[in-house]
Amino acid sequence: MSNLETSSKGLTKSQKAFKAKLDLIKKNKMSKELLVDMYKNSYLSRKLDDAEISMKKQSKAYFQISGAGHEGILSAVAKVLKPKYDFFIPYYRDRALCTGLGVTAYEMLCQANGNTGDTASHGRQMPAHWGNVALNIINKSSCTGTQFLQAVGTAEAGKFLEMMSKEGVDHSFEYHKDEIVYTSCGDGTTSQGEFWEGVTTACVNKLPVLFMVEDNGFAISVPTFVQTPAGSISKCLENFPGLTIFECDGTCPIDSYDTMLKAEKHLRSGKGPVLVHAHVTRPYSHSLSDDHSFYRTKEELEQEGFYGNRRPKMLGEPYVPIEAEREEHEKSHLPWRSWCSDCSEGGAVAAPHHPTLGDPANSRLPHVLMDYFFMGQDDNKVLPMLGLKERQCKMKFAHMVEEKGPNEYAIEQVCEDVHSMGIRRMIFKTDQEPAIVALKERI
Repeated sequence: MSNLETSSKGLTKSQKAFKAKLDLIKKNKMSKELLVDMYKNSYLSRKLDDAEISMKKQSKAYFQISGAGHEGILSAVAKVLKPKYDFFIPYYRDRALCTGLGVTAYEMLCQANGNTGDTASHGRQMPAHWGNVALNIINKSSCTGTQFLQAVGTAEAGKFLEMMSKEGVDHSFEYHKDEIVYTSCGDGTTSQGEFWEGVTTACVNKLPVLFMVEDNGFAISVPTFVQTPAGSISKCLENFPGLTIFECDGTCPIDSYDTMLKAEKHLRSGKGPVLVHAHVTRPYSHSLSDDHSFYRTKEELEQEGFYGNRRPKMLGEPYVPIEAEREEHEKSHLPWRSWCSDCSEGGAVAAPHHPTLGDPANSRLPHVLMDYFFMGQDDNKVLPMLGLKERQCKMKFAHMVEEKGPNEYAIEQVCEDVHSMGIRRMIFKTDQEPAIVALKERI
């Protein structure tokens, strides 16, 4: 450990990052047992997610939403805060928090299955609705955002009981003067009214509420920067009176533990609410009712560690690609065709720009690649696009192609969709289909 005192000069970026982690371990006196426990808890949480995904595919669970990518910060929270002492109102991705506090794997799998072994609601609520009376984990409703007012009310009740005791009122309710109320959400829910009501009430009344924002970059399919001012809830609230903000790498339990110790010290000393903005990741889809490959790039999913964790094929199987199809398309040497006056890169053939699509020089709309790939003259399978509306547009187009000729109504529908989405670039691997020729003439 003598290297901890050495100068950081001459070290690579990764070596400096590693040294910084070692410094935090030494500073916070993190034992080997603590580090191993956080690793075990993260591993257990991820394996439970994977087990439930398997159960869903076997129809032994009817819904699954994972906490994958959030385990670092949640394992740290479980080590710093106290079960049976503090109160917890977690949201659906807080699996690792609950396992760290003492909820067993068996209880969670029973909840996924909907049977009475579930200690949260005895199988009455949906999976990932955490609750445990013995551990002070309060069960929230299915509506996102409702947990904030519950948390503020719980903290306010503690202050009220403390005031009663000071005034000599005899009551039998258990409370602790320095108890903390933890509540959490994803980045998307910070745009809801209950979040702002909760933060405002906690700040005005100086309540010991820990607002944990687990920012994985997406509110289902909506990126954070689309609906959050400055693209960051911590920046948005940095001058909010009475609110102390900490920001950390939520994928790293060491950094998260250091942040949580600071947050705990502030809260237990009665200085008011804290918001922890933890930057996490989301390697799995939002839930098994979603497929994030429709709105995230292949490169991004590879960075997330995505290895084909998909839901079963949809009913519209002709429009769902399989990996072999993807590879065949990528290896194909068929010529590319496109039209748009400012899109001729990659050897594409440019054609006159249609005025109804707007002037490219003045438009703020990005180029959208409509990848209508065809495997051959007789095989009209079409790959899905990004976004629901675009997929619907493509399915209309595919239906038009399958009829082996231009259908006036179908062409009109596709043209309307293309214009409404602001699409200014279209690329095909063949332009021999009659429907494509007709569509190009209209657009």
